[in-house]
Amino acid sequence: MIRKIILTIVIWGAFSLWSFYWIKIYISDIYFKKSQIYLTAEYVDKAQEYSNKAIKFNPFEPNYYRGRAKVLTVSLVDEKDLGAVKNRILKDLKKAEKLNLNNLVTLRNAVPIYYFLAIGDISLTSGILNLDPVYLPVTKEFFKTLKETYSHDVGVVTLLAKYEKKLGLDAEYLESRKIVERLRPELLDWHESFR
Repeated sequence: MIRKIILTIVIWGAFSLWSFYWIKIYISDIYFKKSQIYLTAEYVDKAQEYSNKAIKFNPFEPNYYRGRAKVLTVSLVDEKDLGAVKNRILKDLKKAEKLNLNNLVTLRNAVPIYYFLAIGDISLTSGILNLDPVYLPVTKEFFKTLKETYSHDVGVVTLLAKYEKKLGLDAEYLESRKIVERLRPELLDWHESFR
């Protein structure tokens, strides 16, 4: 009889823990989705609030950190202390990468955010005259590592070329062009990154 009671308690305890875990995952997904909806509607403060909640409920999901970095990137338009916000963006990007090492989706989705880190004044046109001297080297290093790691992936190199061109990084852009020319030369004729 005591064995049955103990076994019942153990089973109910395990079931409760398992249920609690999945409920937290579900709630964090809802919070993240709300964050993205608020971001689309340009309610940046609300988007950031829900991104933070999603991370609080599930701190092991890399997409939440990248999502919060995206929200913070949008907030750069109205922000006075760009350095502090950019530092938070970089921390979130690094955390997402660390949680999902060698996951190409995580890395590819970070490329546009690194691009915005490299821009000096987000309200002005990007290019060689509008670069952030602190975060440009960080962005260049990320792009370089990604290009070296995935040098046979024409999609990655083409994506990098697009942002290298926008930043006015001519040497890096020409290197990407050469890689694409070797992998898929027809892209140079029609793809927007090479016009």
